[in-house]
Amino acid sequence: MSIELLEPTSADSTVKKILDKRGGGIHHICFRVKNIEKSFRELKSEGMRLIHEKPIAGAHNCKSGFYSSSSANGRSYRLSEPKKARE
Repeated sequence: MSIELLEPTSADSTVKKILDKRGGGIHHICFRVKNIEKSFRELKSEGMRLIHEKPIAGAHNCKSGFYSSSSANGRSYRLSEPKKARE
């Protein structure tokens, strides 16, 4: 398990906008997966609304993507596939 602590790096950063809107605290929970494309398909088939239809570049050279908090009881979740899972 790991915890990432974030702080804004500029006045117009995404992190700054989130903190201004919601305040501090937990922003999202991340699940590591072995195959993010398969996980996206499974979530969609179960009615989850994805924010990213295809994986995006994430922290630590991972493939990443969020699904909408509106389809997850107001919680934000991210999926992350580490590079070594793809090798």
